[in-house]
Parts: sequence; structure tokens; C-alpha cells
Amino acid sequence: GVLEYPGANGATDYRDCAYNGYNGKVNIDDIESKATGNMSGPTAQGLQERIDACTNGCTWDHYEPGCPRVVIVPIYRDLGTSQVRIVGFAGVFLERVVGQGQESEVYARYINYTFSGETDDSLTNSYLNSVQLVQ
Repeated sequence: GVLEYPGANGATDYRDCAYNGYNGKVNIDDIESKATGNMSGPTAQGLQERIDACTNGCTWDHYEPGCPRVVIVPIYRDLGTSQVRIVGFAGVFLERVVGQGQESEVYARYINYTFSGETDDSLTNSYLNSVQLVQ
């Protein structure tokens, strides 16, 4: 379920987005394309770099503000084509990345994480609870 955001083309850009985050804007109801090919290597590399960048010993239930292991991921509905509709966002804490190729696995825990938009304060008291991602 890798998304291909505008301006991010190929495995190298995807690894960079996994490590640094996506610089573009993604909104609920946006239609995004699915990336083609296997992105397990770039996913593992980028996310492991994020995990390694945490130097404060953060855990899912005790993390510092700005910890690179805390990420916001899109929740999407597969449109049955090469596209998906963004239906929400979830805060997760990256635990670990294991395996290679088709056997790659990313372990993350959902966290109660509050975020707000740059100009929209309506999300200030929003919490992310009991979110289930289904592929």
C-alpha cells in the first residue's frame, strides 16, 4: 500500500519521504496514486533511519515532542484501481522494521496524538483513537 505523492518519483524519493516525511500537502478526500513495484527496501531503509535518529530513548507511551519515531500516516480507501481516497490520518510510533523483500514488516503502535493544521484550529482537540487500517 505505498502511495505515490506528486513530486516523489521512484524508490530513492520514497526512501527520502519515509525518512524526512512528505513535504507536500495531503488532505482528506484527496485522490492519490499507488506506487508500482516493491518498495520494501526503501521503506525499511527510510524508517530505520528515522528510528535510529531518536536519541532520547523514546517509547510508544513516553516520547519527546518532535521525536522522529512519531509519524502521521494517511488512512485510505482503495478505489479498486491504481488510486486511493484519503479518508483520515493516524498518529503512530515506529517500533521496528524487520525482514527483507516480500517478508518485510513494519511494527508501529497507534498513539493518542494531537495535531492541528497551519490555519485550521478545529483539530486542536482531536485525538486519534481506535483506528484500524485495512488493506
